[in-house]
Amino acid sequence: MRPGRKKTTLIVGAVSLCALTVFLIFGERFLRFQTDQNVAHTDAVIALAGAPTEDRQRIIASIELLQRKKATYLILPMRHPAFSWSWVIRNYNLPNQIPANRVLIGRSGSVGKEDLQRYGGTFVEAQKSVELMHRYGLQSAVVVSSGYHMRRVALAFVQNGKTTHLAFSYHTVGTADSLWWASRQKFRRILREYQKLIVAHFLYPSR
Repeated sequence: MRPGRKKTTLIVGAVSLCALTVFLIFGERFLRFQTDQNVAHTDAVIALAGAPTEDRQRIIASIELLQRKKATYLILPMRHPAFSWSWVIRNYNLPNQIPANRVLIGRSGSVGKEDLQRYGGTFVEAQKSVELMHRYGLQSAVVVSSGYHMRRVALAFVQNGKTTHLAFSYHTVGTADSLWWASRQKFRRILREYQKLIVAHFLYPSR
């Protein structure tokens, strides 16, 4: 191998190793985006939907925020038509401390299938949250979701809120894991989330 080519190969290898190291250290941490620490009160807490375990965690975190007087209403923007607050209390084994009239539920049956297929569930949940807030005269909200999901969540709400003058802050569920890359499941999830985030930057329209 020629000296010049060998040097180039070594430089590329060193840069790649540095990039990989940075990604392993900060890859999961970067996705965790939280801005509600200094927000005293908002009109609503928005709990985004997820798989049953994550959905329960997000709703529990939302209830805790309501109990701390950080908001008045709980918004569940996109749930099955048969979904009800009493079902949540019963099946998620939650304390019944939030009156049903303070829980606003959006129905997945009313979601536009074209938007759902084109932009994905996170964007449509943000869209439906904005619609519910306008319907009930709400101006601000804390959005609750899993840590790895929050950068894409923030992008979706920013794009949906550009012309609405609504104020959003963000609250992550769960704690950071410095060894996230040691779990094959977590590693795949983080990589997949970065792929979705990159696509979302180009795909999400402003509303």
